[in-house]
Amino acid sequence: MLDLRICPACGDRAENPAVEHGSLVCGRCAHRRTFRRLPLFALTGPSAAGKSTVGPELAARLADEVVVLEQDVLWTGGLRDDVDGHPAFRAT
Repeated sequence: MLDLRICPACGDRAENPAVEHGSLVCGRCAHRRTFRRLPLFALTGPSAAGKSTVGPELAARLADEVVVLEQDVLWTGGLRDDVDGHPAFRAT
């Protein structure tokens, strides 16, 4: 999966990647890549609901329109959230 904090050109990892004019910009090597913010679709559900079956199919069908992210990218802020209910994750 894709971690937007890691630059594909130099491998540098930014805690808060810079976004300029619809592009992510690496602070180390200035590499630019297109970045789409909205809409955000989250595929969720209980165990054995079919997420692992449906997810790759949706990603393949929408390949030109979506960016697929691993949920751990979203959880990074939520895991640092001391308040019950993980509002940082929901706000992401």
